[in-house]
Amino acid sequence: MATETTSLTGEIKSEVHPEIRRAIENINEPEVQKMLKRLSEYGLGIMVPHSHTEDDGFAPLPKGKVQFERNVEVTFPNSDDVPAHATIVGWS
Repeated sequence: MATETTSLTGEIKSEVHPEIRRAIENINEPEVQKMLKRLSEYGLGIMVPHSHTEDDGFAPLPKGKVQFERNVEVTFPNSDDVPAHATIVGWS
């Protein structure tokens, strides 16, 4: 399993929300890599919970929102609005 990531360039960093930037920058920290290795034993991974802004940027996923995928369409409903039979693929 490859876990090494490429750092963002300075140009992109200035445009990325600080919370998203912090997550991306910290993925290579030894403690995070240790957590990732442990999670992978359970078929899990690490993601940056985010939504997309109107100008094609990223924003942190608001608390109480989940990432829900159905028929190859991703939506971000409130956690209370997801059908009981649904499988949530990301949450914050």
